[in-house]
Amino acid sequence: MKQQIAVIGLDLAKSVFQVHGIGDDGEVITRRKLSRSRLLEYFGRLKPCLVGMEACATAHHWAREIGALGHEVKLMPPQYVKPYVKSQKNDMADAEAICEAVTRPNMRFVPVKTLEQQALLVLHGVRDQWVRLSTRLINTLRGHLAEFGIVAAKGRMGVEAILAVLLNDEDERLPDLARESLIPLAHELGIVKRQIVEADRKIAKVHKASPASRCLETIPGIGPVIATRVIAEVADPGSFKSGRAFSAWIGLVPKQHSSGGRDKLGHITKNPPQDNDTKGLGTDYFDRDWEKIKEHQQITQNLIKDIAANLSDEEISDIEVLFYVGRGGEFGEHYEAMLAETLAKHKKAKSRWESIYHIMTKTSLLNNVIAGLKSVGQPSLASKLQAMWPN
Repeated sequence: MKQQIAVIGLDLAKSVFQVHGIGDDGEVITRRKLSRSRLLEYFGRLKPCLVGMEACATAHHWAREIGALGHEVKLMPPQYVKPYVKSQKNDMADAEAICEAVTRPNMRFVPVKTLEQQALLVLHGVRDQWVRLSTRLINTLRGHLAEFGIVAAKGRMGVEAILAVLLNDEDERLPDLARESLIPLAHELGIVKRQIVEADRKIAKVHKASPASRCLETIPGIGPVIATRVIAEVADPGSFKSGRAFSAWIGLVPKQHSSGGRDKLGHITKNPPQDNDTKGLGTDYFDRDWEKIKEHQQITQNLIKDIAANLSDEEISDIEVLFYVGRGGEFGEHYEAMLAETLAKHKKAKSRWESIYHIMTKTSLLNNVIAGLKSVGQPSLASKLQAMWPN
């Protein structure tokens, strides 16, 4: 009687997949290659078994598909599988190593992400690309303009200043040829900024709809971007035994090189699972002045109460539109188009407190919103908001 396959190690690839299957006694039953079109058909014919894979590109997709066929799928970090490779690296050796590693009782596994979590990760990944592109364009413009003696301060206001010089045909410091070459980059920068704002709006929408994300936001220093990134990265919070385990996963642990009973600890590794957005949970979190943070939170809460009590729906809509449209200093662009939509939303809101909480706690009122109100011809509202802000 032919022995049934109990465990399979599956080495993933783009087109050709390697399968290594063993029985309950550990004897090798099958070693074979499968094309992409035949993979699910093969697993559909097998009786339910344990399937191990490395948590690499496309792993979560195949884990969901194979798991739907009745198999138990477990994902493992590739660095934990590597020690089980017995010979030189090839697809057969990798599949065998995966099959061996998935049966180890002390192996650490990666929870399978849902479609919604992966979609949110895509949103964050695209936003990161836009942010990097924005930085690249700004640095390019600054570098070229500096060759003509045109420099500006750091930050958004500095970028606005150099764009004003670039778009001013009467400024004779910049030759026409250079201006004509750089203006397309300035236009591209405007497009990129709008894409970043749109990504932030989508993230804010997901954040408001997620109880877990809103709960994370109550932690000082955590906003919608970090909160939604955490719920997308962490498929199952229960996989961490404690908060210390989660901190270690992020990288809040010293690099260790100990031997012979002598502990040798280095610097904090600061090694988050993906890229920079999760670094908001990093080493500086524990170095903050919590008394000042609490004082600022109380000031913000009082300001929100004053705004909810003294400003109309129209005035609150002005402030919210300026937060989104004016992040790059382009206070007039798309302003009128968004104002009517935002005003309609506020008039339907059940709680004015909830309507303004996000905006009032995520922006610098004095530097951005008040300046924006003056730019769009709302000096009286700017003065009213200035009066509410404590000196």
